[in-house]
Amino acid sequence: MTIRFEITEQEKDLRLAVLVDGEAVWPHPGIGDEASDFDAEDIMSYLVDAWPSLLLTQTFPIPFDARQMPRSLTGLMGAAEARWDNFGVNDRRKVENEQSRLDAFLYAHDLSQMKFGAGLEPFYVLRSGPRMRIETFNRFVEGVAFTEFVAAMEGLGDKAARLLGANHSLVIRWHKRDFVDPETVLAFIGGLPQANGTTAAAEMAPLKRLVADRMLSEIANDNRQPILAAARGAGALGVTSLCAVTKAVRKLRSGDGTPLATFRVQHVHPHLRDIINPTDQGIRVANEVRTWLSLSGKDVVDLAHLSKKLLIEVYRVKIHETRLDGLAVTAGDHGPSVLLNTKTSRHGNGPGDLERSLNFTWAHEIGHLLMDDPEEWPVLVDTLSDTQRLPRMVETRANAFATYLLLPVSTAQQRWEEADKPQDWPNLEKLLNTLAEMYKLPRIVVARQVRRGLPEDNGNRVQDIFLQNIPGFYSD
Repeated sequence: MTIRFEITEQEKDLRLAVLVDGEAVWPHPGIGDEASDFDAEDIMSYLVDAWPSLLLTQTFPIPFDARQMPRSLTGLMGAAEARWDNFGVNDRRKVENEQSRLDAFLYAHDLSQMKFGAGLEPFYVLRSGPRMRIETFNRFVEGVAFTEFVAAMEGLGDKAARLLGANHSLVIRWHKRDFVDPETVLAFIGGLPQANGTTAAAEMAPLKRLVADRMLSEIANDNRQPILAAARGAGALGVTSLCAVTKAVRKLRSGDGTPLATFRVQHVHPHLRDIINPTDQGIRVANEVRTWLSLSGKDVVDLAHLSKKLLIEVYRVKIHETRLDGLAVTAGDHGPSVLLNTKTSRHGNGPGDLERSLNFTWAHEIGHLLMDDPEEWPVLVDTLSDTQRLPRMVETRANAFATYLLLPVSTAQQRWEEADKPQDWPNLEKLLNTLAEMYKLPRIVVARQVRRGLPEDNGNRVQDIFLQNIPGFYSD
């Protein structure tokens, strides 16, 4: 997917339209003359203010729990207001602080602010690893390359600079945009309030050393350094948790990535090219892994054995951040590795619930290592609140891979039939508990696979029972 800025230079301003795959998407799509006039000084004022955030920020500026997490920048303000409605009268300063941070964030990530938003639909952009997420006119685009977007923005800035002249104060700032102090860089990388870059100086020191004396553009595109990638992914968890995550990553050992890379080339890449739907991609790769391990549909997958064959190091750690489930480090000095957080909030209430949850996370992280490009995703941080703003397809196919690797739908259906096709809660619960223990999966995952494997008439009846008795259950 490509992005292009169609720019016409005029005497004191620029006419601008944004095209994605050759189609004008902003500021006036579909009316024949899609461009709009922008004052060069307004463009430059916006760019010098927003530049670090556009290049580095991947997280929302305020925390949300999983139930409140907005799926888009368009819904961000509404989600924040709902969050503030639950605050008490003594939280006024906290609300004001979050409001200020949110206003600054939305300003930096809305290109309509190049014209102060006057008369224009918002054009929201947010980095998502190697891609940019674009939202405008209720249209969502996730496939634009980050480097291509940056090049288009730099071209726009350079044209505005020529109109203003080299001695203009904003142009001078524009030409110095690559030189940002380390505290500010870390604040944007982690999605943190800028003050935290200083107040947590001791905790942030290892990260600070990684960005000191480096240009912003170099840092923004550096995927060779897993520590920075981990910081970007964990930023919205807060300073303490960000530092705990990066500290854990620093302790991971370097390994031999050859078996993993070979499996990708021989068993994964052909299917990712031929299949578009991310769920189908995950299922197909899961089937490839089962075939490679010579397993029948009913056989239980030994993730320790699979990890050993692929030379993936697996670490169980205690990071006191319950939103963190685990992470995958693809290569370099700290991988290929999987880190599982034993303090995850997905611990359940019964015996064995935590281990089953960790087993699913383990399979999920292996899915990332197999299916996601290590050049684009050196570290993937999986949390309850999606702090890394991972593209939906990345998480969807990793979830599908883990689910179908550990319990194929056909097996769930066979086990249901062998249990005399239960259609009441006591017997369904007994089946779920048996399968959860047997295949080392959370019960809710088992329930979804059972439902997927049933014919429509039985499936609808079983689905209703699951909806009544399993919190959080949903069916696709």
